[in-house]
Order: sequence, then structure tokens, then C-alpha cells
Amino acid sequence: MAARPAYGELSRWLGEVPKGRARSRRRAFRRIGITFAVYGEAEAQERLVPFDVIPRIMAAPRRCAARSVHVDQAQRQAQM
Repeated sequence: MAARPAYGELSRWLGEVPKGRARSRRRAFRRIGITFAVYGEAEAQERLVPFDVIPRIMAAPRRCAARSVHVDQAQRQAQM
């Protein structure tokens, strides 16, 4: 399966990364990552902040559309 055009460079780079490296990075993040606790639950244990090892990439037109939506929302909230 081919990668979407916006992911082309990332796909190429991932193909060059040794297979065990991503696994070791993920383990390191789990060991020293940022945590938070949910109080009020019976098991108020610390949890890792969700983290995507692979970044989400948006092509410019989609990114501009998403930014426009966020700017509109922020302006509306500022007017309240």
C-alpha cells in the first residue's frame, strides 16, 4: 500500500530506521514520559499522556482549512 503524498518523506525515512529503534523509543517514553492522574476514580493511578510515535501530517490545503476552523472558534470564544 502506498503512502499518501503528504507522508512520502516520512515513509521513506521510516523505511531507513532500524526496526528495533522505534520499539526502544516507545519503551523509553513509557519509562520517563509525562503522566497525569485522574482523581475521583477508585484507581487514581498515574497514566501516560497519549502520544503518537508517528506524527500526523496534513497537506497544506487541509491544514489551512483546519486552521481556519480553529481561528473562528477562538474568535467566538473571545467574544463571550
